[in-house]
Amino acid sequence: MSRRIFLFIAVVFAVVNLSALGLLNDIEVSTVTGKTEVKLSLDKVANFTDFSITSPNVIVFDLIAIDNGLTGGYYTLKNGSGVNSIEIIKDFETNFLRVMVEVDDRYQYSKEYRGNDIVITVDKGVRSDIPVWKASSSSPSSKEETGSITETKSEYLITLDVENADVVTLLRGIAEYVGVNLVMSNQVTGKVTVHVKEVPWKDLFDMVTRLAGLTYDEYPNMIRVGTFTEFSKEQTAMQDALPLDIKVYKLEFAKPSLISAALRPVLSKRGIITLDDRTNSIVVKDILDVHNRIQKIIEDLDKKNIQVEIVVKVVEIYKTNSKSLGISWSLENVGYGQVIGGINLNESSPSGGTVNIGTLRDFAQINATLDALEAVGKSKTVSNPRITATNNTIAEILGGREFFVSSVGADGVVTNEKFTVGTILSVIPHVNSTKDITLEIEAELSTVTNEDLGPTINITQAKTVQMVVDGETVVMGGFVLTEETRAESGFPLLRAIPIIGHLFKNDASTSTEKEVLIFITPHIIKDIE
Repeated sequence: MSRRIFLFIAVVFAVVNLSALGLLNDIEVSTVTGKTEVKLSLDKVANFTDFSITSPNVIVFDLIAIDNGLTGGYYTLKNGSGVNSIEIIKDFETNFLRVMVEVDDRYQYSKEYRGNDIVITVDKGVRSDIPVWKASSSSPSSKEETGSITETKSEYLITLDVENADVVTLLRGIAEYVGVNLVMSNQVTGKVTVHVKEVPWKDLFDMVTRLAGLTYDEYPNMIRVGTFTEFSKEQTAMQDALPLDIKVYKLEFAKPSLISAALRPVLSKRGIITLDDRTNSIVVKDILDVHNRIQKIIEDLDKKNIQVEIVVKVVEIYKTNSKSLGISWSLENVGYGQVIGGINLNESSPSGGTVNIGTLRDFAQINATLDALEAVGKSKTVSNPRITATNNTIAEILGGREFFVSSVGADGVVTNEKFTVGTILSVIPHVNSTKDITLEIEAELSTVTNEDLGPTINITQAKTVQMVVDGETVVMGGFVLTEETRAESGFPLLRAIPIIGHLFKNDASTSTEKEVLIFITPHIIKDIE
């Protein structure tokens, strides 16, 4: 088993003038005083981290807040400089640019700033000067081995039976067997027990790290293992080094207060979001990676919402005339194919009893009958409002009256309390992809008795969820109103005599029940093209 030595050197410089993303404009390889120089030409000073790995020998530079300004991502060199290839990888998650310089042996190297450029000097003894090589004037090469370690070594299977094995030793053994480069943090500790037969090495590697509470990153030529805390701190440090950009996102349809709730979880710890209702805009200050995510979220959410017109008709009808509607709305009689559900308006519903709900496919015929009954005084349309609601938002309708009741407190202060009685309706439409409409309906019918002597409010409530197609009608029945009527008869003059007048008159009271029907018809408002 060969011994591999890993060298990890990380140097983080102060951020200088990182107000916006910079560009890697070119890479030059040349010889100076018998050594090879690799110059990264940048349009601004960049913060970077560098380290080296072996087998193969690669010098890695991570340039923070830099984009690739070159047309290619992989170049091969065969000019005697000691540099075999140069690979450029953009990491969009953390917003840095990785430059990997593969050399033909293990060399010491140094780095320095020269203006905006970063110059890497490789201690390879070059006998004679070579022509300057530039990536900008060279053709990119195709890399034969691409992808992660997982993809290139997936055929390796492992059989293993160990108990309380040291996780460091175990992971190193797996890496040695497969032949991959492995870098582990000093914080990697723990023991695991494993008994597996011919499983893919990557599955085993993944399982062992999870059992030990570890995580890892994959690179084209190595795997790096560490604790979640270390990776989190590194990610935070990387984000802290990135510049903050300010962008204004002007919304076309959505309200900033609603969209901002979906954006806040995406912000980095330094991110700030501000709402401007005057221009219907959202102002975000954050790193570029966050802005990319926010742009995508806004594109998905800031779309024109469907509007639904909700037509409501509230009708009072004498229960003795309910059969005049022409059909029995019960499950036993749906011959016209008009009603779905458990409505039965031909049976008496006690006050405060169950409210029946169903779906009416064709409201036109029933509406004509209701109009005919109203013409002869056998029904009454209490209200017939129309309201337009945006998809998934509430529409509220009130038909009734308000009155005040005065009361005197113990301190002699008179207070007036407001009460509302009538029909209160709230509807939330939900339109799905097939244009079916789900209605969340809450209905309340209230009446008041003894208003002058001490009012009593009688309330009947119903709550339902119904799915209909565009133009179908949801009908609610079972709301019952009792109307008391007093009539007096007798001798016209004698019944008015005080004290003895009651001997010459007859008082009669009658009670009449009315059924209140609520018809709710949604219509999807279509755009005119």
